[in-house]
Amino acid sequence: MDELLKKANIPDDHSMYIGKIIGELYLGRTQFRDFAITDYSLHTRPLWNCKYKVTGGKGELVLDSAERIPVHVMAVEQIIPTLYAIESGKHKPSDGYFSVRDIDITPEQAKRARYFVQPLAEMGDNRAPLSPEEQAEWASYFRQLIQANTRDKTA
Repeated sequence: MDELLKKANIPDDHSMYIGKIIGELYLGRTQFRDFAITDYSLHTRPLWNCKYKVTGGKGELVLDSAERIPVHVMAVEQIIPTLYAIESGKHKPSDGYFSVRDIDITPEQAKRARYFVQPLAEMGDNRAPLSPEEQAEWASYFRQLIQANTRDKTA
């Protein structure tokens, strides 16, 4: 296992999904009619063969300093790779494409992100329902989005 992951105290017992970030995180903006959401898109490649795919829940970004930043996965992105991407190795079937909330990390942290890690218990159907605190946090996040979109229209 990578020295950076050891320094960040990431277990190597296969109890976590560990995905190496390919390229840089991309700050995107999705527009739904009158509603916009910004997020960071990630392309990850698992360190070992595992049948799990990131589908949501909580995870962490491991920065180049071994700092762990908690993030929430907002969406999974379905990518249909080109033949060139497959043949050149830029895409592998196990690759993951997903988005995390833009409010969870700063642009500087996004540039320094090297890995995405997530306990397997957070993945797929094994995820626990949101706690009341998490529900309140998501509600606050969406209220902020709505307020920002309302301000954009009135400006």
